[in-house]
Amino acid sequence: MWQRLHDHGIGRGALSERFFMKQKSILGLVALALTSAAWSQTYENWAVVQCPPEIPPNIVASTFINHAEFRINFTNFNMGALPVTAPPYRGWSETVNFINDFGAHMSCNTGFNIETFPLSGSGQRAASLYNYGTIDCGTLGTSNIFSIGGFLFNLLGSGEGVKCKVNATNIVSSGTINMGFNSLLTLKGDRIDLSYGNLIMESGGFTGLGGGIFYQGGFFDGYWGKGDPVTQRPLYYPNGIDPVSLYETVPPRTQYHIITNRNYAVIEQQLGGGTFNPYLLDVVDQSGSNRTVRAVFLSNTNPAITANVYFPAFGGDPYQLGPDIIEWSWISTNFVGVTTNYLYLQDTFLSYTNFQLLLNGYAGIGYNRPTYIPENYHFYQGSQLSLGVPAVSTVIPPGTFLTPQRTVTNEWTAYQAIFQPASTIMGEVAGQNVTNLPGRIELTADKYLVLTNAHISSVNYLLLKATNHFGGSAGAEITAPHADLYLRSTNGFLNITNVLAPYLPRPIGICDLFSARWTNIINNITNRYHVLFVDTQLEPSSPLLVQTLSLSATNAATRDDRIVISDVFNVTSNLLLNTRRLTLATNAPGAPAPAGILNYLNPAVLWPSATPRLQYLTNHGGIRAQNLIVFGGSQSSPYIGPDSSTNPYAVFVNTGGVTNFGSFIFATNFLNSGTFLATGGTLQLRQARTAVLTNGAFLAAGAAGAIRIDADSLLVSNHVLQAGNTLTLSVTNSLDDGSLADGADSVTHPNIWNVGYGINLLTRPARGGLLATTVTNTGLPGAKVPNSWAGLDRGPVAAGFSNNGALGRLILDGLTNTTRFEFTPVTGSNALYVDCLELRNHMTKLDGSGNVANLLFQPGMKIYYAQLIINGVSWAEKLNGKNGGGLNWVPSYAGTYSSTNVVYPDGTTNRLNQALVQSCNLDSDGDGILNCQDPTPVFVPSQVGLTAARAYLPQPAVVLSWNSIPYSTNWVFYKPTLQTAQWQLLTNFVLGSAGGRQQIVQPSALNSSRFYRVRVDAAMP
Repeated sequence: MWQRLHDHGIGRGALSERFFMKQKSILGLVALALTSAAWSQTYENWAVVQCPPEIPPNIVASTFINHAEFRINFTNFNMGALPVTAPPYRGWSETVNFINDFGAHMSCNTGFNIETFPLSGSGQRAASLYNYGTIDCGTLGTSNIFSIGGFLFNLLGSGEGVKCKVNATNIVSSGTINMGFNSLLTLKGDRIDLSYGNLIMESGGFTGLGGGIFYQGGFFDGYWGKGDPVTQRPLYYPNGIDPVSLYETVPPRTQYHIITNRNYAVIEQQLGGGTFNPYLLDVVDQSGSNRTVRAVFLSNTNPAITANVYFPAFGGDPYQLGPDIIEWSWISTNFVGVTTNYLYLQDTFLSYTNFQLLLNGYAGIGYNRPTYIPENYHFYQGSQLSLGVPAVSTVIPPGTFLTPQRTVTNEWTAYQAIFQPASTIMGEVAGQNVTNLPGRIELTADKYLVLTNAHISSVNYLLLKATNHFGGSAGAEITAPHADLYLRSTNGFLNITNVLAPYLPRPIGICDLFSARWTNIINNITNRYHVLFVDTQLEPSSPLLVQTLSLSATNAATRDDRIVISDVFNVTSNLLLNTRRLTLATNAPGAPAPAGILNYLNPAVLWPSATPRLQYLTNHGGIRAQNLIVFGGSQSSPYIGPDSSTNPYAVFVNTGGVTNFGSFIFATNFLNSGTFLATGGTLQLRQARTAVLTNGAFLAAGAAGAIRIDADSLLVSNHVLQAGNTLTLSVTNSLDDGSLADGADSVTHPNIWNVGYGINLLTRPARGGLLATTVTNTGLPGAKVPNSWAGLDRGPVAAGFSNNGALGRLILDGLTNTTRFEFTPVTGSNALYVDCLELRNHMTKLDGSGNVANLLFQPGMKIYYAQLIINGVSWAEKLNGKNGGGLNWVPSYAGTYSSTNVVYPDGTTNRLNQALVQSCNLDSDGDGILNCQDPTPVFVPSQVGLTAARAYLPQPAVVLSWNSIPYSTNWVFYKPTLQTAQWQLLTNFVLGSAGGRQQIVQPSALNSSRFYRVRVDAAMP
């Protein structure tokens, strides 16, 4: 069935006077019955109570029990006017216990008021409601009968305004309470148990304004218009439009047309562009005298939605003028499984000659802003329609729209459908709040609330309030576009799972439409043209918005408590998480949401204020915010973080995602294998005793995106750091990127870091470094990029790379010739040791003295490198000592990024400095052969040939001999046992121009032993 976005022709104004007069007499009979019945202990219904035609029973009993059918349909109010203003049924007195038995049914078109009503006085809280059957309030089938002109009609949905109010100490409902569209259901009691029960509100129905009744199913009028290009104003086409230039060119587009939006602004509109795909049906009937051209230009850029075009015909005759139909479909996963949802648009502009706008609703409150829809557009959402094979997108052939006159005058209509998950567009009324919208379900439990396996669905708003103890909602399916949640646990554990579904399976977005038609006769052939433009901007599901999320877990006995969140919460206003331990948990495979997500959308919310007692934070899901978050510290502004904290978290574990403007993290123990994304600000980890960053990422790519990590001990491996600004490390004890224990070669997934405004090491760690880490330091145009490093200056020796904060690879990338990099010391005399230094782009330029032109060193600062690469070629030797001694080559070090393996004739494989091995200027072993031509370019341990022999000269002695090379420094060490920790220096000396076999004699006592070793250091180049 096609449902128009307007009133379906429902009549307006007064209904039959004769009909209402009859119902008034029934009301009088009801009043008479209520005053004449006798009191009884229990009222039990085993039959069918049907009012009308029966008179409602007068119930004066302490207990009401319904075993069968109890149906009340009031007819003594103006049912042609909405919302319903008649009060809910309350035809019982002195009743304290209410029971609707299993399989039993209660219904009333105005709802029920279930509480204790004394024979005199106002209502009071009843003792109990037990509902095991079904209660219908204002639903389709209860409020759908009304009279027009003496005839009875059935509405196609329920009408708004019905109320069902339950006020009882104990409320237990494992049955079903069905509510009509835009109704109100309130359950208030000490204990509410809705386990396995259903509270369902119809999502579509009728609303009334200005004396009219309009069907409302989540579609709203965004704008509307109709006209032709010649008479439209203010912009118009005096000679008509050229369809060839509009519809046959790429990209296609509509003519400019005048529309009125729901704020009553009159604007010019044009649809079209590269995303609009053409579909065409061009047919001639059997007589050859009638041609029909139907073209659809469809834009759908959401890959989650499939869009099809159909050109059906009346009666199966392909030459008849049928409507153009657009079908959208998408797959959604909910608690019952995977389903396919369908939405259809039907455009009958070519089929029917009607050319008018139909009243379809009102914007805001009052009757001064009516909204309209052109009569040719119809939307339908429901089950799949059988439409045959969809059309295939094609190219519009040249000449399809060509006419001898070239221009035509077409009639057109335009419309925008706004799809919303709720029955109201928020923000159209000043002071509007979700708590006063129609279509609400409100549950308030003063002592205990249980929602296990409950199914709750509200059109607009849901209140869950259990300020004493919430017993859980495992297995529940609960949905509402807007909600307020006040939940507390008194046993120290609050498990938030299935409190709200992660999304609503209702589309959200807009759909813009333009439809045009014209006819001409050429060579006795009647040509009918129709063009439809459809611009789809839809998401298949809608987020659930929580105005206030207040969760509290307390435990008076242990004073230790925990909240576990497995749901997705989008918080728009207020947030309170009152607990010491907070976990955002992962969910089992196949769950509607993979993990718990906390997304607070109000930038005024400050995380420290929202989590006043938090000490242990574990995030396996997602934390998202619009502003800066301070974890474990105080915060007075959404955009400013502190430098220190007096109350850091004890533990912060993140395996999920944190997305916000920026983060300040104060945690004694911090573990990250997830992702921190700063959309505009900084990421700073402060005051950490132990920080472990593995298999995760810190992403702060904005211009203000500085990253800073302060820790006693930092393990960072296979972890991305991306800083649009500076990267600063301050590590006092241990700095390890996985290379500390077994070297950089053992690290299979090294760190990749990118920095936009310099790198800094403020303190030298006592042990460790970053020899498996690559840092790309990019300088922006015109920037002088500051860098500082606290490594000790040990000179051009391999020992400088050990426990000195050394880097594996450093890439300096200057984007323009105005980019400069400056290195300064931290303590007055410092150095940065880099296994491989690479210069890119404008950092490769040299000045007339051979210095790197855009590289600056402040006094007391040097870079020591084992390899230096420019454009893929080693410049390590050429730049040694350049830039005022700031650049220094260490050929004795062969690291992961600077080494090569050379197999010597004796069969040994030797790891050597690649730049040294490839040098054609140096003869490192003094054998007269340049390194680049020498099969044994460097003197290696296997060539030392150390021997020791006993001798008596005449005293006992040890004769040590070994091979050496010219200008080398020779070191002899010993220790009494292999178990002795330290080697002791025996002697050392420097050779001159002659190498060869060296020998020393060392006196030795009888029956004593020593262990010796020799080191030969080649002279520096």
